[in-house]
Amino acid sequence: MNRLLRPISLIAIGVLLAALAPAVSFGGRDAITGPRYLNQENVALAQRILVTEKLLKSGSFTKGKMDHETVRALVAFQRSHGIQPNGILDPETLGVLTSHEQRIVVAQAPKPPIKVADKVEPMQKFEPPVTPAPAVAPAPPAPPKPAPVVRSMPKTASSLPLLAIIGAILVAGGVTLVRRSA
Repeated sequence: MNRLLRPISLIAIGVLLAALAPAVSFGGRDAITGPRYLNQENVALAQRILVTEKLLKSGSFTKGKMDHETVRALVAFQRSHGIQPNGILDPETLGVLTSHEQRIVVAQAPKPPIKVADKVEPMQKFEPPVTPAPAVAPAPPAPPKPAPVVRSMPKTASSLPLLAIIGAILVAGGVTLVRRSA
C-alpha cells in the first residue's frame, strides 16, 4: 500500500503545482493586458489628457476614479489610436496618453516676447544677379501613400502547453513507478 501511495501523492503534487503555476506567474497582473494603472495619480493624469483631447467633459467625472465617463472616454481614445478598446488603463494606453501630454505641454509653453526695434532703417533694394534658368526635367510622380498601419500588441504564448507537457511527464513518471513497484 505504501508503495502505491508515494507515486499517487507525487502525481497529485505535480498536478497541484501545474494548476497553480498560471496564478503565480501573473502575480498582480491581468492575464491579457499586463499591469493596470489604477492609482489616483495615473487616473487623474489620464483624465486631464482626455479633457484636453476633448474626449471627456470637464466636471462630468470624479477626479482620480475610473468612473463610467472616464471609461467611455478611454475607449474612444483607444479606438482612435488603434489600441484594443477595452477601457483599461494598461501600459500601452498610458504610454500613448502620456505622449499626448508631452505634446500638450510643448504647445502650452510660454512664447518669448517679441522685441520691437526703436528705429527701423529703410532697406536697400536688392537685385539678385541674373542667371539663365536651367532646363527643368518634370518631377517624378509622388509615390503613393502607404496604407495606414493598424497597431496591435504581439500575441504571447499561453502557459497551457508547458503545463500539459509537465503533467504528461509527471503522469508517465507515476505510471513507471507503479509498474516497478508491482
